[in-house]
Amino acid sequence: MNIDSILIAEHVSTTVDGKLTVVNAFNQIKGAGPKWMIPVMGISIVVHGHSEEAETEHEGEIRLINEDRKLLRSLPFSFTFPKSTIVGLPLRYVAVMTLIGATFDAPGVYAFEVYIDDIYMAAASLVITKTG
Repeated sequence: MNIDSILIAEHVSTTVDGKLTVVNAFNQIKGAGPKWMIPVMGISIVVHGHSEEAETEHEGEIRLINEDRKLLRSLPFSFTFPKSTIVGLPLRYVAVMTLIGATFDAPGVYAFEVYIDDIYMAAASLVITKTG
């Protein structure tokens, strides 16, 4: 199993047939402070598995941390890989989450770390800088 992609965007969603929609992906924001607030932010994670992992259940977590590795927020999720219809064909699971009113107290580098079954898989960074 591996993470194919992790994106931060203004909006993420999936269609009924599993297509991922990502609108305005970003990894940096600028503002005047003293707090930086993102009204709506979406996170998408695409997980690929081997055909042997069909119908297996997994527990996931996205951990938002700051530069000091302080945990700011935890977003749990769970998923089951679909049934494999073609032997050898990779499996795919798409997780999408929406955060409303995410607030950051200081400029710096933040990370959204992805863990599946308590194993670190990938991370996406978010850099917050002061304007001017």
